[in-house]
Amino acid sequence: MPQTTSDASPAMTAKKLSQLDNSDLLRHPAWLAVGDYAQDVDAELVPLPLDEGRIPETAGEVWCFCTVTFADGTEHLGSAMCRGDSKDTLSLWSVWKDEEPVRILVPPAPSFVLEKQGPSPFARHFGRCVGEVFPLTIQAVPPFAVNPQVRAVRLDLTGVEDISSERNS
Repeated sequence: MPQTTSDASPAMTAKKLSQLDNSDLLRHPAWLAVGDYAQDVDAELVPLPLDEGRIPETAGEVWCFCTVTFADGTEHLGSAMCRGDSKDTLSLWSVWKDEEPVRILVPPAPSFVLEKQGPSPFARHFGRCVGEVFPLTIQAVPPFAVNPQVRAVRLDLTGVEDISSERNS
């Protein structure tokens, strides 16, 4: 697993979600959405200081550093949105290819969306066939104060499955 640090301080400069890259996530594995992020497609984020190495239960919307494992066993860096104040699992996943985040959507997304951001175009973006990529697992690197402490999902061609309970036993 890649090494991360969390030396976040209030003096850190906010970044837009669209500006967040894998080097930011390696330095600070959790980024808190601030302001009126419900109305902002490109949320403003600040590094979230971890509480004893965990995402605190007071955190709302957080963008987390994740590890992604394809069906063929290859590992990639990724990110996902999660909530520190609930047991909700990861959503809005991206996997990094070089310096570019590649979004992945699965059913029940509409077919016109899946044609552009579904499993087939996603696999092609990584130069692989669908069977080499799916099912894939995404796991948040920082643990959470609210159970389940380890958050993870499995994506396949039919949808998403929360596998956090498997990772917490």
